[in-house]
Amino acid sequence: MELEKETNSTVSDFEIDIMQKLLESQHVTMRIDDIKAMITDDRALANAYLDAYQVDKETMSEIRFIVEKKLSELYVQKYEKSLVLNDDTLRSYYIDHNDEFSHKIMVNAEFFNFSDFNSAYRFYAQGKTDLDKLEVLAQENNATFKTYEVNVQNLNDAIKWAMKPIEEENYLLPPLFFTNHFTVVYIKKIRTNVQLPYDEKMKKRIREFLIKKNRNNIRIKLLKKLDHEK
Repeated sequence: MELEKETNSTVSDFEIDIMQKLLESQHVTMRIDDIKAMITDDRALANAYLDAYQVDKETMSEIRFIVEKKLSELYVQKYEKSLVLNDDTLRSYYIDHNDEFSHKIMVNAEFFNFSDFNSAYRFYAQGKTDLDKLEVLAQENNATFKTYEVNVQNLNDAIKWAMKPIEEENYLLPPLFFTNHFTVVYIKKIRTNVQLPYDEKMKKRIREFLIKKNRNNIRIKLLKKLDHEK
């Protein structure tokens, strides 16, 4: 494996999208401009290192391990996509594990993320008196936002602590700090005793769970197959 300089100094939208997904998987939120700047700076420093130094054996081994780990995961995932679990199997699991698919309390909430406290508090102060304009206010204050419906037990402890009594809804929580950003949560609706339906989304969820549960066996099967083909 050899490392070569990235000669293209322009950061593409594709690269920004990939980095954004990677950051989200690590529960990190950054603005697009900041992501672009980070990639640009890292690339410049990496190229400077390659110009000035030779990559040592230990570092190369670390890089190889990271690449091999990723490629091995992709190889297993490619095989998993070819596996067929029929509807009877999926439905049986849904029926036999009914408790897993029912939630006593579901919260429909919108999460507004800000890079600084002043913007988050300004949004909160303006928004709590005019809930119909939250998305407009979010854009004015450079916020990113997404809507989720989640089991209340899966909410962050700080959010649960800040929430009003569970029967109340349609209100804003004050800014909360998470790792490197501030979040204002809009509690839109509360549903109780919710049974999740057996639909295409549920089938996908059960399929992914069953495959993940047997992933180690799948790896062993593939390794045996490769060994047999030698």
